Amino acid sequence: FDKCQYQEAKTLADYAVDYLNASRFVLFYRSDSKSFDLMQTFAERIRAKGGKVVGIAKINKNTVDFNDVFKSFTGGFKIRSEEDLEELKLTRQRPKPLVDFDAIYLPADVRTVKVVSDFAKLFDAGKVWLLSGSEINVRENHLLTSSQRLRFVDTYPVSHMKTFLQPFFESHWKYFNHRPRYYAPTSYTIYGYEAIEILEKLLQEPKNRNREALRDSLKTLENVEVLTGLVGAEAGGELNKQLKILMIRKNDTVSVF
Repeated sequence: FDKCQYQEAKTLADYAVDYLNASRFVLFYRSDSKSFDLMQTFAERIRAKGGKVVGIAKINKNTVDFNDVFKSFTGGFKIRSEEDLEELKLTRQRPKPLVDFDAIYLPADVRTVKVVSDFAKLFDAGKVWLLSGSEINVRENHLLTSSQRLRFVDTYPVSHMKTFLQPFFESHWKYFNHRPRYYAPTSYTIYGYEAIEILEKLLQEPKNRNREALRDSLKTLENVEVLTGLVGAEAGGELNKQLKILMIRKNDTVSVF
């Protein structure tokens, strides 16, 4: 569970309140402690900015039915008078959902995001903002329908992979595929490559060619471009990538800013 995911939650919270003017949120989390912590990180951030949590729901493994969840969010379990129940019975209508929230926070995979999105539309919540994490920054996200109100976060749009990641994968195969047990690059391969990129760029400067100077430069790193985005250093010296808010436009993933 990468620290970056907590930063994703904070970035989404800031964007939702500051740019989408959302103030009331429904939060989802998966049935594990780390996902719950991630949800709490988001909740604490929006509360600090004046926002309010109006609903929380747990996603169990392989959950495909969110009917009761959305009923609880939209007043479906509200106690009604005998007159109201009789009128609903006569008209054969279900109670009109009460959508009093502005955004749904849903850090999950593409399949779950699609299912929840479909239930949101069923309960008249298709126009609220849907916020997700880097898990849906994959090519399969073009399967998501009605994604105009979807925003998610990552260090780069997956649509741009061909321009910088594809040559990396091709070079890796060219130089190492002769090995009997060849494995394609993983995220750790990319992390290692980017670490070398940073060191190479810093060592091009003569002033950084001793251990102390190199250490100090790493602590003050700012907007250094690497394979999958921009890297900078936090106050404590830890490196962090610049996150982007993304959306889907015409089956293409693009950066909002």
